[in-house]
Amino acid sequence: MTRVRLLAASLALLPLLAHAQSVGRTLVSVGDVVAVRGVQEFPLRAGVEVHVGDTLRLGRDSNAQVRLNDESIISLRSETEFRIEEFRYRNDPASDNALFRLLRGGLRTVTGLIGRVNHDAYRLETPVGYVGIRGTHYTLVQCAGQCLNKDGSVAPSGAYGGVSDGRIGVVNQSGEKVFGRDEYFYVASITTPPQTLIAPPSFLSDRLEGQARSSSKQQAAEAPAQAPAKSGTSSDGRTSTAEPVATAAAPATTTARNVYVASEQRSSEGGLTAVQPTLPSLPSSGLVFYPWASGGTIRDSAGNTGTLLSAGGIGIDFEAKRVHAAVNLSVGGIEWNVDTPEGIPIVAGANGFSFSGEFKQGDFPSETIGQCSQCPPGTTQGPGFKVTSVKFSGTLTSASSASLDVSITSSELNRSVSVSNLVNASTAATLERAVAMTLRPSGSFRGFSVSEPVFPNNAVIDSNNELQSLQGIVGPVFAERGTAAHRLVGSRSDAGDLYWGVWTGAGAKLRGYDYVTYTTSADNVEYYIHGKLTTSIPDSLGASVNYSPVGGVVNGGSGTFNGGTINVDFTQVRINLINLSATRASGETYVMNGASPLSKLDTHFGGGFASVTCSGGTACIGPMAGGFSGFLAGKNAEGIGLAFHAGNGVAGVQGVQAFKR
Repeated sequence: MTRVRLLAASLALLPLLAHAQSVGRTLVSVGDVVAVRGVQEFPLRAGVEVHVGDTLRLGRDSNAQVRLNDESIISLRSETEFRIEEFRYRNDPASDNALFRLLRGGLRTVTGLIGRVNHDAYRLETPVGYVGIRGTHYTLVQCAGQCLNKDGSVAPSGAYGGVSDGRIGVVNQSGEKVFGRDEYFYVASITTPPQTLIAPPSFLSDRLEGQARSSSKQQAAEAPAQAPAKSGTSSDGRTSTAEPVATAAAPATTTARNVYVASEQRSSEGGLTAVQPTLPSLPSSGLVFYPWASGGTIRDSAGNTGTLLSAGGIGIDFEAKRVHAAVNLSVGGIEWNVDTPEGIPIVAGANGFSFSGEFKQGDFPSETIGQCSQCPPGTTQGPGFKVTSVKFSGTLTSASSASLDVSITSSELNRSVSVSNLVNASTAATLERAVAMTLRPSGSFRGFSVSEPVFPNNAVIDSNNELQSLQGIVGPVFAERGTAAHRLVGSRSDAGDLYWGVWTGAGAKLRGYDYVTYTTSADNVEYYIHGKLTTSIPDSLGASVNYSPVGGVVNGGSGTFNGGTINVDFTQVRINLINLSATRASGETYVMNGASPLSKLDTHFGGGFASVTCSGGTACIGPMAGGFSGFLAGKNAEGIGLAFHAGNGVAGVQGVQAFKR
């Protein structure tokens, strides 16, 4: 988890002017962009080196982008002042460090190698604190009267931020608060607690207004004379290990606009100019999923060769510019299941698009990056915690052609697995319907609720509209009816073609987020609801649209769903569950409230309830909790399919419910 520690601005370190050194170079410069170095001020043009001690200043309708020696990319927006206080990179985690100051304005950044091992080696200071990172992609804006809301009002002063990938912990004198992907925050001062924002403020997305105003060639001609960096190398002469890419994508719920700069060439005046590569085009929005067509080459460290198992594939989120992947394979008598716990950013290079990301179990303490489901005897930890690290890397030669390499390591098993040249099928799976389920694999009320888009190869819905099986697109979730009894309970064609039903009794096979596969017993009931998926957010419906319950099933039919409202804000892309009420046969009534972002990718939502209360019976003891998952249904979001569960782990309510607008 990345941490953001908030300190007073007076703690900023003194600049190291006496030891100025080249730490990177400018990739893009548009408009009024200058560097202040000591007492000198000069235009900062494409190809110009930046040094320790430099202050970069941008005027109105201007933007700039800098690549540093550790392969990090920093994109600066209009009216920004940014200072490089310290920077040392020698590929030595013990001594590498970076210290920056954002005095005003804003930036987007994809961080580089500094801080990936020694997380305290990176710091970005603002007037209200500083940001520490761990391979994170985030946005930060420091407002002091210049930030305007959509209605033209001035936003309160302070730091505003959003996370595109990874996690950050915001820490100040009030304590710590953690934010993850697609979450946004505001910090007013060093003493006030960080506040969660339900949506990004309009000014957090930088539209790079001045991007097309200048010619790269003219910029190079105006650049001060210096020894140019070699094409394909960093400014310190090292061979570049990452494709240079301009302008990191904004958080997924903002409008991102990328600028790609893949190489440099000398201008006629002897300077450097950025060259726009010829790249295959990618769609600007939408989700596409391709199953794997070839298992490539699979080997483990013991010399065994392996085979690719069914399910799994690669999902491409074109709006957020991220790749998600899941791989299931068998080698040496062990079945491995790994996936990307977070999307991997797509970057552009001279020969196309690439992606690379490494995930370590220690960075995801509440999640699982993979497991071996048939581990050999003698291992001490439970399933789901066998994979120590997993690295994914690959290329996209077009919007429909990808290749993937995977490296898996398990320190407990003292074994590693490599997969090379895994390629996708030529035909994408079509996104048609969605399923939400509440599953209770352990026989208690500590179940979980899931929702998945339905592709032809990940769910089986028979001719009677009864769900027979569901396989998560990425991740461990799996449900198969097997020999359990099944019953279709109801439907509503006017609420997005929703159907709901149950599996009852023994014989169903379920796999949860712990990667453990269970077989249900005689007292189990599993619930499902499926419908025609809303494939794009109908924001024209407005900021407050209410949905009412029109049918469902609770506790196998013995319970009652009393009512409640789901309110959707289509402009802020958020969903609120308000006073959902359900009663057990024994008389206990549970009231549930919660909220969740609504995925712009596939209109799914889910999370834990913010509050669950219980009244009216002897089972209302101990702390109450629960969760929910669902999707928008119908061409114009006419309905909502919801799965939910709540209780104290011993007794509670669970089921599915259809809602209609």
